[in-house]
Amino acid sequence: MKKYLKLNVFSIHIGVAQYYLEYIAKEQEGFRQVLKTYFLNGQYKNPRILDICCGVANEEPLLIEHFGENIELVGIDNDKSLGELLKELGRKSVRFGDIRELEDLVNDKKFDDIGLKDGITILERREYDKDARDLYSCEKYVLGSNKLPWDSQHDWSSPPPGYVEVTHPQTNDLVIYFNEGRPNHLGRFTDNNSVKSKWGRGHIFQHPLDAVPSFYGNEVRFFRQSE
Repeated sequence: MKKYLKLNVFSIHIGVAQYYLEYIAKEQEGFRQVLKTYFLNGQYKNPRILDICCGVANEEPLLIEHFGENIELVGIDNDKSLGELLKELGRKSVRFGDIRELEDLVNDKKFDDIGLKDGITILERREYDKDARDLYSCEKYVLGSNKLPWDSQHDWSSPPPGYVEVTHPQTNDLVIYFNEGRPNHLGRFTDNNSVKSKWGRGHIFQHPLDAVPSFYGNEVRFFRQSE
């Protein structure tokens, strides 16, 4: 009887593993088609990729397959129960962040609490109501003005006027977070591989490149003023 029960339990584990393998294979094939459709091979050289809510689809090998071994990839997911599965799949770059939590804190204007998160430092405390009146935003903090050096119709297949796009940022390079292909948040790269930026009408923070509210976007690009 005991041998029978053990065999049943073993069979269940095999069945669950097979289900996930089939599910992952299906997800990977769909993702592979997306890459082929929207990102032509060779179009991007050594990109930095932020993969939010990476889950079990296991995009990592497909991104390496498509863009090459030199990509810098960070995958973030809130579901820590995925940890063992991702480890078994050989995923190297996943970490568990609080992207959704940061989004809630910004929406609720709890800017002091943001500074308590791992890796995030408050550089300058701001008064929300005053900055709202003065229209003091991330643009004004980074560029010194709310007037952007590009218009709403700018074609982002090329850099904005006065800038060149770079793949290996240096201190003070412009960092732009894109949401659905349009710029949505600005910051400045710092010498310790992080970003200085102003979140909404709140404080000015120094934070890891990938530690921003999810509504700021899931694509990050770097620009340097041309000489």
